[in-house]
Amino acid sequence: NYDVLIIPYSKLAGWRDHLAGTIKTVIFDEMQDLRHHGTNKHAAACHVAEGAEYRIGLTGTPIYNYGGEIFSTMDILRPGELGTADEFHREWCTFMGKDKWIVNDPAALRAFMLESGMLIRRTRADVGRELPPVVKVQHRVPFNKAVLECLKEDALQLAQTILSQSADFNAKGIAARELDIKLRKATGIAKAPFVAEMVIDLCKDGQKVVLGAWHREVWDILLYKLKHAGVPAWMYTGSESTVQKTASVDAFIGCEGGAVLGMSLRSGAGLVGLQHVSNTVIYAELDWSPQVHDQLSARVARDEQKNGVTIIYCTVDAGSDPIIASVLDIKTEQHLGIIDGTAPSETIDTQAIQSRISKMAADFVR
Repeated sequence: NYDVLIIPYSKLAGWRDHLAGTIKTVIFDEMQDLRHHGTNKHAAACHVAEGAEYRIGLTGTPIYNYGGEIFSTMDILRPGELGTADEFHREWCTFMGKDKWIVNDPAALRAFMLESGMLIRRTRADVGRELPPVVKVQHRVPFNKAVLECLKEDALQLAQTILSQSADFNAKGIAARELDIKLRKATGIAKAPFVAEMVIDLCKDGQKVVLGAWHREVWDILLYKLKHAGVPAWMYTGSESTVQKTASVDAFIGCEGGAVLGMSLRSGAGLVGLQHVSNTVIYAELDWSPQVHDQLSARVARDEQKNGVTIIYCTVDAGSDPIIASVLDIKTEQHLGIIDGTAPSETIDTQAIQSRISKMAADFVR
């Protein structure tokens, strides 16, 4: 017997039959983890929630990419309230490929969800937990053009496949993924030395910097530069064990003077303590999801932060950065429009977004 049961999403599928029908109230924290319809944990959550009298979903980042994700989470909490998946997609969305659906009118969907009681939005101001100002800056850095030039021949072949009218769907998909991987890595490598120089300058002024990147090759360059500049750096990525990650955080928090905590873009959910020693987050690479950035930034921009927080996105005007930045803008508008109601009120130009998806390839064909 138990009054409260806390269980991670990773174990929910194994407990679904045991819990179904026995739970009166279910609270899904960080509910964005259930945004993928058709996964085992999503099916388990539906099964457990089905017999519950009260269902609550908590998250500050319910939409990671396009607005269509809201259906999967809401269908757990209020089954059928948005219709079937087909009905929701037909009435509210435009298909973007690969199970991605963009909400055409985020403001209208927000209004409907508020009126139906499906959405309750509480800002920090509403609950008296406002933070010092958070400033987000897109900072253009120099880059090594030779790195991108070396990729040009391979990228051109992949781009031609993506844009070809005769290539089959699977071939285009494989080429698109390969171009994305190669171009993002090359872009990160091309700008890494210059990002490192900026981080070094900040650390020499005594600042502790949380540095976000993804590719191991990019980390190798960043760490090499930091080491030779005498800047202490610790890592918190998928390559470190739990014990090593804990030691890295403790060392970063406890050291004197400027230092760096290098964090993988998709790591650190739930990590606390950094807000006491750092108010600067720098992104050496971009993720396709704006909420990935926000989750990592929230390790610093959170309760008990005493200072204004500066978040710097290091970008270049070549490689993958321009297209990723443009897609991030649209995804951010989807989130703000549905959740906060602060995005532009006009409906989304889905045709323009679809052209952006192929722009990465088109740039190489010119």
